[in-house]
Amino acid sequence: MSAHSCPAPSQIDILPRYRRMLWVALIVTSAMFVVELGAGFSSGSLCLLADAIDFAGDAFNYGVSLAVLALALAWRARAAALKAFSMMGFGLYVA
Repeated sequence: MSAHSCPAPSQIDILPRYRRMLWVALIVTSAMFVVELGAGFSSGSLCLLADAIDFAGDAFNYGVSLAVLALALAWRARAAALKAFSMMGFGLYVA
């Protein structure tokens, strides 16, 4: 029965498919950051600039996830706390 279940969270970090998905998400998100930053500056739109900053935060989180993927569990937990504090900082700044 366990052969047909989803992999345990500790096994996800060794799957090459998971790493590839993170790389694709990082590249697409970074490209959207650059596009929206350029469009925001050229049009003077603060909404596009704010969305570009959101894309930058997402790209940073994907980069951190890729960086700590092969590290020990303690370092992954620290990275998760860093990501949580960064997202909380964005939320507090917006509020």
